[in-house]
Amino acid sequence: MGKKSSNYIFEKIGIFGYVAVLLFNGIIKHIGLSISILERIRPFLPEVFMVLILVGWIVSKKYIKKIDFFFMFWVVSVMLFSTSNIPSANSVLSAIRDLVEPFVLLFVISSRRITTVQKKDIDLMLERLFAVFILIGITYAVVQRINGSVWTSIYFAGHQVWGVDTISGIRVTSGSFGFKVLGTTASAETFGFYNMLAMIVVIFSNNFKKFTKIVFVSTAFINIFFSGMKTAFIVAILIVYICFMSRFGKQIKLFAKLGSAILLLALFYYMTFVLSDWEDSSVLQRLILWKSLGDSGYGMNILIPTNLFFFSAKAGNTGIISFWDNSYLYLIFSSGIVGLILSINMIYQKVKMIAYKNRSWLNVDGIIALSLALCSISTCLFLGRNYVAVALVIIGYHYAEQNLIMTEQ
Repeated sequence: MGKKSSNYIFEKIGIFGYVAVLLFNGIIKHIGLSISILERIRPFLPEVFMVLILVGWIVSKKYIKKIDFFFMFWVVSVMLFSTSNIPSANSVLSAIRDLVEPFVLLFVISSRRITTVQKKDIDLMLERLFAVFILIGITYAVVQRINGSVWTSIYFAGHQVWGVDTISGIRVTSGSFGFKVLGTTASAETFGFYNMLAMIVVIFSNNFKKFTKIVFVSTAFINIFFSGMKTAFIVAILIVYICFMSRFGKQIKLFAKLGSAILLLALFYYMTFVLSDWEDSSVLQRLILWKSLGDSGYGMNILIPTNLFFFSAKAGNTGIISFWDNSYLYLIFSSGIVGLILSINMIYQKVKMIAYKNRSWLNVDGIIALSLALCSISTCLFLGRNYVAVALVIIGYHYAEQNLIMTEQ
C-alpha cells in the first residue's frame, strides 16, 4: 500500500509547488523585476501546480461525499447566476482564485485515497517547507524592519510605495506594532497568517525534536509580530496555550477551557483598548463598516446570490466590500446563506472524521479549523491568496487518508 503510484506523484508535486509559490511569492516577485516573463507568469504559478493535483485526481479513484457534491453544485449554480453582473474579466478570475479555488482543492484532494505512508511523506515534505519558510522569513522580516518601508517597497515593486500600489499590487502600511513587514510573500497579511499556519504544523510534527519546535515556534511568533497582524498574533498565543495545557491531561480540561476564554478576552482587550483608543481602534471601525452593509442594498444576495463576481477583489469596489475584514460576511454575501452553511459544514465534517479516527480534536487539523473559525471573525482569509487555501489543502490530504481507512474497514 506504500507504493508511490503515478497519480500520487502528481499530487505530491502539485501540493508542494502550490504551497511553495505562495510562501515565497515575494521572492519570486522580486526576481521578476529583472526577469519580466517570470513576473508575467508569477500570478498563475499556483494554478500550474493545481493542474498537477487535478491530473492526479482524474486518474485516481474518487470517494465523493454528498456534502461535497452539494456544495460544488451550489457554487457552480451561483457562478452561473452571477454571469448577469460581471464587472470585468479580472473580477471573474479573482473570484475563482479567492473563493472557488480553495474549495475545489479541498474537494479534489479529500475525495481521493492515499495511504498512511503517503500521508506521512507529504507531512514531512510540508513540515520541512514550513521550517525553511520560517527561517528565511525571519531573515527577510529583520532586514525589512531595519531598512524600513521605502527599501521594502523598492525591493518588491521597484519604486517607492506607501499604501496600496495598484501597479505592483503590494500594500505598505504601519500598525500598532510599527511598520508591517511584507516578509517572503510581499504581503504583511499573508506573511503573518502563513507563519501562524507554519507554527501549527511544527507544533504537531512528529519529525522535529522539542528544542527544534521551540526555536521554530518562537521564530514564527517574531515573524507574526513584525507582520503587524494582531488577529494572527492573538490566535497564535491561544493555540500555544491550548497545546501547552493539553500536556497535563484531562484533570485540568475545564480549567484549560476557561483559561482559553479568559486569555482570548484579555488579549482582545489589550489589543483594542491598551494599544489604541477605542474611538481609533480597528475593531470600532470594522463594526461601523459592517453595520453599513445593512443599508447597502446587497442584502438580497444572502438569500439569492447573484453577485459572486461583483464582490471579488478585482471588481474595483471601494469601502467595506473591497476588503470585508470578515470571512463569514464575504461568504454569505458572495455565495448566500446556503453557501455559507454548506462550506462550514464541508470543513467541519472532514475535521470531525479526522478527530474521530484520532480520538481527539487536539490534532493539527482540529487546531487549523479553530484558527480558521477565530481568524475569520476579523479578517477575510480569502482575498489575496490568504490563509484558507493552504489550510484546506492540509485538511484535504489528511482526510484522504481516512478514505483508505474507511474503505478497508
